[in-house]
Amino acid sequence: MRTQIIFIYFLFIFSCSNKQTKEQQPDVKTIPIADKYYIYEMRTYTSHPGKLSDLESRFRNHTNGFFIKHGMNPVAYWRPSDGDLKDNTLFYIIAHNNRAAAQESWEAFVTDPDWKKVYQESRQDGPLVADIKSVFMNTTDYSPMQ
Repeated sequence: MRTQIIFIYFLFIFSCSNKQTKEQQPDVKTIPIADKYYIYEMRTYTSHPGKLSDLESRFRNHTNGFFIKHGMNPVAYWRPSDGDLKDNTLFYIIAHNNRAAAQESWEAFVTDPDWKKVYQESRQDGPLVADIKSVFMNTTDYSPMQ
């Protein structure tokens, strides 16, 4: 039951993020519908103390649009609700067509002059992120996402 609720939430967030992003930035690409053949990238960001809200603001106002602009498909973002990680951790999953597309998208993202400007402006009071972890994942044959 919990897995089904999470899956439904995943689909809701994925479909809603398309509308929100298009309204905020009408010139970005449309997010495609979830596809079991995508490769998914789960990323974990650990912020510096007191910087999580600034990091979330950067994602909310800028990063998500740059991801879409460069061919990455944001799926969902999460924050832990309790425990040691709740004040400094952001989890998210993005979908890519394949590993080569992921590499190409990340290279285009980090070299985008507009992103570089946003990145530098967001760090005026110090760096936001202390650590980033990335894991690439494939959907299993028993996943509800089939």
